[in-house]
Amino acid sequence: MLHHMYDVKPSTGQHSNNSGRHIRSKRRHAGDDAFTCSQQSILSAMDRFVNSVTNMDSTVLVPSRLRDMETDGGNVHQRPPQFMSKMDLFTFFTALNDIKNELLWGPAIGGTNLSSTVSGTERQHLAATMTRYPSEENPGLSSKSSVSDSDSQGDSDVDGVINDPDSLTSEAQKTHLATAYRYHLQGLQTILHQLSDSADYLSFRYQEEVEASSV
Repeated sequence: MLHHMYDVKPSTGQHSNNSGRHIRSKRRHAGDDAFTCSQQSILSAMDRFVNSVTNMDSTVLVPSRLRDMETDGGNVHQRPPQFMSKMDLFTFFTALNDIKNELLWGPAIGGTNLSSTVSGTERQHLAATMTRYPSEENPGLSSKSSVSDSDSQGDSDVDGVINDPDSLTSEAQKTHLATAYRYHLQGLQTILHQLSDSADYLSFRYQEEVEASSV
């Protein structure tokens, strides 16, 4: 349920059995106000991400154990997302929790931020690869061609509206704003689903390692 996203506390010890993979529609009530959204909505993407990270926290009982784990466990039926191939699992676990807390509560003031959590090399790798691979949940959201083709147009629309609004007519401003909005909304939605895929995989990988060590 979408309201779960607003009830989660900023902690890494949440418990949830819902990975967020089968969300069909969402409804939130606030007094007499309510709305319904589809699985393709950014709100569904946000809800799935929060649920996936919460489920990850309840699965990874000893986070430090991730430091000694390989990203790819060799399971042919469950491969890591391509953008995770060069990421340290413990670092990614911490980053996912930071992102969830910032999504729910806003950027931390004077606290840990994503820049200090993820190294410079890892940030460059993520920036270069994340939106270029489709999400397992929504494979049509992103592709190498669609992202690269829209980058220059989206940046141009944003620059035109922000840096030189007086040069645009009222109609042109509305068109540029609408294009920039859709560009960033699609990018955010794609990244949220990719981060959810990462949290789901990290949960699987940890459980796989625990089961292997207990044999």
